[in-house]
This record gives sequence, C-alpha cells and structure tokens, in this order.
Amino acid sequence: MHMGQPDARTKVQTYLEGISSYLTVYRKREGLTQNEMAKKLLISLNRYREYEQNTTDNAKGIPLDLLLRICELEGIAPQSFVAQLEGSSPSSAGQLDEFEEKLLSEFRNVPLMERKRFVQSFDFDDETDKLIPSQMRWFVRIFNQLVRLPYAQRMKIEREVLEAYLASAEVDQQSEEYNAHLSRLRMLLRYYFSNFGDSSRD
Repeated sequence: MHMGQPDARTKVQTYLEGISSYLTVYRKREGLTQNEMAKKLLISLNRYREYEQNTTDNAKGIPLDLLLRICELEGIAPQSFVAQLEGSSPSSAGQLDEFEEKLLSEFRNVPLMERKRFVQSFDFDDETDKLIPSQMRWFVRIFNQLVRLPYAQRMKIEREVLEAYLASAEVDQQSEEYNAHLSRLRMLLRYYFSNFGDSSRD
C-alpha cells in the first residue's frame, strides 16, 4: 500500500457513510418510512436500518445487487454514484459556479416525482406553449417575480394554481400526485384564511 492512500477497509467505510447519508436524505425527502424503503430495495427492515444508520460490519461492505437497486432509486449510473460517494462528483470538483451549486442543492431536496414533472415541463406540446421563447429562462424570470411579491399574495397565487390544476379534467384523481397537491391546497387554505383572510380576492 502506498503511503497516503486509504486502505480498502477505509474506502469501504467511506462508501457506507455516504450510502447512509444518501438513504436518509432520499427517504425523508420522498416522505417514506424505513419499512417502505426496505420494500423498495427488496431487503428486510432490520437490514435496511443497518445501512441507513451505518451499523453494518464495515468489512463486508454492501452487495453489488443492493448497490444497483440504490442507484435505480433516481436512475443514477453506478459509476456516477460511486464518484459522489468518493467526493469526486462534478459539483465537488468545482465545475459549477456558486449559483449552480445552490440551485442543484435545493433541487435535490425536491421529491423525485416533482423533479421529473419539472423537467418534463420543458417539453411543450401545443403551439400556444411554444410561444414561450426559452422554457428554463422563462421559469427563472417568473420565479424571480413571484418571490418579490408579498407573502400573502404568493400564497394566493399558489392556491389559485392548485385549484385550477385539481379542477382539470385531465388530472387522475386517484394518483399520488393529485393527493399530494390536494393536501398542499388544504394546508394553504387553512393557513391563508387563519392569517390573512381573503381580502386580496378580486
């Protein structure tokens, strides 16, 4: 072994610490229980807890088939996932500026379903949507305008958007997405009327 290079056991320990952190962040972000995560990964609850809490035997590492299933949670290529565990992902290599780093960090905290829908929203279908010149720039500009509005007005806009979405005939009322938006709308209504009333309604 060369001086200054970590031995295999140390590298395995580093990987397991990274996997522990990843599983914890992913599970909480997606609103899943440890039991639900165990089922997703096709392992027992006790075994899952060992990996999330990093209490497994570091000498044994992690089985390849389980590592691949973890990568499949977000469709990450195994080599990219290992690079992240080693701290050699593009973001840590300094290839992103501070604004990109912040955006990526916040984006990773958004549930996977919402991230997929956001990316899919760039693929406009009809002629009206094609009038928007550049989808990403348009989203950023609209967001910048929205965050400058008073808090009550932002809540009112979000409420109206959710109401319009849930009333759409194309929405599957049995879907997980529908229920998530409905839950958010109910929370907004309770908070909005408790704190602001409806004085801003036209």
